[in-house]
Amino acid sequence: MIKISKKAAFIFMIIMCMIFVISFREINWDNIKEGKAIFKEISSSIAPFILTIIFFIFYMKRIKEEKGK
Repeated sequence: MIKISKKAAFIFMIIMCMIFVISFREINWDNIKEGKAIFKEISSSIAPFILTIIFFIFYMKRIKEEKGK
């Protein structure tokens, strides 16, 4: 598994959150309300969301390791 520092995980998490919000703005919500091409509309937001969660987990592990020391 990759080892990244707490600071790097935090920075990556913030960057991915910003990319997630920007990609969320590009969604055509009318198509989703009508039930048309739902996956096509949200597919650009899935990867930043998952990466945000992964970097959040890395960040929380680093904080937990620091408290244990």
